[in-house]
Amino acid sequence: MGSGLILLAIVGAWLAVLVPMALRKHDTSLRSADRFQDAMRVLSRRSGSAERPAARVDEDLEELPASRLAAMRTRFAERTPLTPAARRRRLLLGLLAVA
Repeated sequence: MGSGLILLAIVGAWLAVLVPMALRKHDTSLRSADRFQDAMRVLSRRSGSAERPAARVDEDLEELPASRLAAMRTRFAERTPLTPAARRRRLLLGLLAVA
């Protein structure tokens, strides 16, 4: 009985240290991906093409059916950006669901 409690305490301490560490690492990787995306956007602007990326997106959206386009705009307008805490919570709940 005593060794089981010791093992439980070790596992609890391990989770208390490593889970936040993994979540912090995940957040930093998201930030680096965002920085990479911004850098690629800047480079695409400098490429010398006359057509702006936003114009290409608008042209692609015009090809979609009106009902689907309206649904996409509604979903996008209702969505709020996730805070880092919300992303961590979503990741942790997903990990718990898998386990």
